[in-house]
Amino acid sequence: MFGLGKKKSEGASEAPVKKKSSKGGGAAIPWKGWLLNHGEKLGMGLFLALTGYLIFDGLTTASYDRNKTPEKLAELSQAARREIETVSHWSAIKDERPVPDDFRKAVKDAVRDTVNAPYDIDHLVQKGAKVSGEKRGDPELFAPLAVQGNFFVGAIASFGPKSPPLDSYKNAPPLSKDGRKKRELPNDSTPARMLNPTYDLGFQYRPGMPLPVAPTTAAIPGRPSRPVENKVFPRMVAFNIITAAIPHEQLASSYQQQFASATDYRPDRDSPNYIAYEVQKVDVTNDPTRAVAEDEWQDATECLSAQQAKEKLGWVGVCDEVALPNFVVPDVLTMPIPPILLEDYHPFCSHPLIPTAEMVRAQMSGDMEADPNDGAEMTEDVDPNDTESGGGFNPSEGEDPKNIPKALELTSYKLLRFVDFGTIKQASDFGRVYRYRVRVMLEDPNYTRAKGFSPRTMDMKPEVVARVQALEAADAEAMAKLPPGQKLERTSRIFTPWSEPSPPIAANRPVELLANSVQGTWLPAKAAGGKGEVLVESIPPKANIVYAEWKFDDAVLVPKKVLAERGTVLSGAPAELGLDVIHPITKVIKWLTGFKFSEPVTIVDVRGGQPLAAEKRGRERDPLPSGGEVIGFDPRSGNLIISREFEALTDYEMLSFSTEKAGDPNAGLIP
Repeated sequence: MFGLGKKKSEGASEAPVKKKSSKGGGAAIPWKGWLLNHGEKLGMGLFLALTGYLIFDGLTTASYDRNKTPEKLAELSQAARREIETVSHWSAIKDERPVPDDFRKAVKDAVRDTVNAPYDIDHLVQKGAKVSGEKRGDPELFAPLAVQGNFFVGAIASFGPKSPPLDSYKNAPPLSKDGRKKRELPNDSTPARMLNPTYDLGFQYRPGMPLPVAPTTAAIPGRPSRPVENKVFPRMVAFNIITAAIPHEQLASSYQQQFASATDYRPDRDSPNYIAYEVQKVDVTNDPTRAVAEDEWQDATECLSAQQAKEKLGWVGVCDEVALPNFVVPDVLTMPIPPILLEDYHPFCSHPLIPTAEMVRAQMSGDMEADPNDGAEMTEDVDPNDTESGGGFNPSEGEDPKNIPKALELTSYKLLRFVDFGTIKQASDFGRVYRYRVRVMLEDPNYTRAKGFSPRTMDMKPEVVARVQALEAADAEAMAKLPPGQKLERTSRIFTPWSEPSPPIAANRPVELLANSVQGTWLPAKAAGGKGEVLVESIPPKANIVYAEWKFDDAVLVPKKVLAERGTVLSGAPAELGLDVIHPITKVIKWLTGFKFSEPVTIVDVRGGQPLAAEKRGRERDPLPSGGEVIGFDPRSGNLIISREFEALTDYEMLSFSTEKAGDPNAGLIP
């Protein structure tokens, strides 16, 4: 059976059979043939068995409880919660929670006999002394971060007794219907055209704004004195605006580590109290990127707050603050923004580490994930006369209120900003390159300006005691030299380290180059190797360019519009009889004649205008071109002036008056 062998016959020979080798021992069983004949039956059997098991398991498995839906479970949980909150279960658990009432036994167990022996005294205790804390040291101070700057040239709103020259200029005539034709010359009756208010991004002067009190004329015998009538006019300025971030949170943490556990701790005094800042700069025109030696730095007194306040006396007002209010220390670290006219001052008056109102609006609208107020929290004001929060202060009689310390609101940074009014003192200063470094002066928490707020030397570390005693001796010596009746402000100041130098800031010559509508002729050509096509410039591209220079005596920017290509020189007299200029104060468009452009800027390259990823649509291609870029060369400074079409769009529209509707007699008129 199954081909395993044949039965021997009874008459078979009993001769010995030759034994097969062990290597061929399995050859007698034909497994291969057996599997070929019966493997299909075996597989079918296994399949039927598995099918039967699955059917049996499906029939015997409990069905899904249709009552256990999320809604049903939610109802059950709410019902259980209501039962817990409304039904009293005390009767069921009161026997399990007995309340002991044997108070006599509890008191008896708590009573212990007092040891009848004198107490050990390890040290003498001075009657009336406070509990001793840690000795007061000096906090670690940190330098300002990320000093940066921008050069600004333009007009600010000032006032004086003289009328501005621009007021006498005639109003510019309306635009012509055909841009190729000359416009009619204006006369005294030419109506005023106004600048589109969309472009007015600077200081907003409004007629009737209060001006500082004007001086009176000298009295002449027999004539009454009359006050001088001040008038508002644009004044030309050129300066560097420098900003930095003071690590206020890090400084506050350093103060806390030093003073929080010290004797006589006061949150108002023992926190960063800023007094002033100091500035040093160096001229690096010859090699802007070189390392600056320590002895090259020069004190820049024109950048200090006293000079800022002096300049402010001639301003009509100040621009709105860019940074959030709790990140500024007005008139101490954060100098006000001059009344810059027409220009968007936000980019060069802010700092990347300091949040602005625009950042908050973007965060609220979901455009930003980070909270710009991260690290800001309120610090409670401390009453200087509160005797329970720090031992009490006794301010000296006649103490200056500005010298009383007060904790600032805790924020990650404070904004340091000032203006260098000494950048350009004469025309030859254009092209100079400067670098700056700053440090901050803080009130000494161990030797405050207000004598009654200073801590006691007995609470200080030995090295601090020696330093404070030296300050006291120096102040006493200086006081002895003063005339009777005069007071001396105590020398209470500590300085942060100097910051890292700022990047080089170039006071470049004021030239505006704005490109728009770059157009070129591009034709397809076979690519190298014969694979595909590429666009090849067949005719050099051209661009509409607004080129503008400043007329310094009138503080007005003079623009002209030209069609330029590579090699175009932009200086010289304009082809027009007159040019439209914007009065920075009134925003009326005036007519300027006889102006000659003096900056010989040459267009060295015009790029762009090629079709964007064009797909063939019949015989036509996509007409949308790429954005253009124009590069000009200023031979006086050796600098390249780069204007990208999309970035310069707003300024181009403003100075070319392209948003006015040509030929409309009511375009831009005063209503």
